[in-house]
Amino acid sequence: MDSIEFIEHLDQYRDEFFGFVRRNLYKPEDAEDVFASTVLTAFENKGTFKVGTNFRAWVYKIIVNKCFVANRENRRQAVSLEQIEFDQTVDQNAGFVTDDPDKFLALCGDEIFKAFEKLKTVERMCFMLFTMHNYSYKEIGEIVEIPTASIGTHLARGRSKLRQSLKHYARQQGFLKPYMKEGAKDEK
Repeated sequence: MDSIEFIEHLDQYRDEFFGFVRRNLYKPEDAEDVFASTVLTAFENKGTFKVGTNFRAWVYKIIVNKCFVANRENRRQAVSLEQIEFDQTVDQNAGFVTDDPDKFLALCGDEIFKAFEKLKTVERMCFMLFTMHNYSYKEIGEIVEIPTASIGTHLARGRSKLRQSLKHYARQQGFLKPYMKEGAKDEK
């Protein structure tokens, strides 16, 4: 892959990659540095990219490694939700959950951000790659460098933690009936 092809591929996914970096760092203010480091590493290693394979997955593997390193160096520190900025307006009618997760997350309440931040890094990454970016278990395993069989476990744990964290919020918002047990069928 030459430099021009690399830039064309990168431009196609730039916002998606940056959003993923920002959402997976304990300190979102480091996102630009980690993203720049990711791009530099990918560019320097573009010769190792096999033409015909998935460029997105190849870059995500680099991103995941960079996020793990940054998080290890910066050990988890609380970030107030007011520090997270969203500079785009959301088209309410668009199917943007998978097309633009940042726009979707901008609509979410603080409770959802807090619940999401409580997930372990690997759970959050597996959840995002599967749910928001539509990667298969096999692709996620290659990106995050964990066995494919473990992906389901991390997804289940992440979903369970989110479910527990958001149960009260779901009742307040009318998604669950008051005192309705999770998994109970609504009898009409």
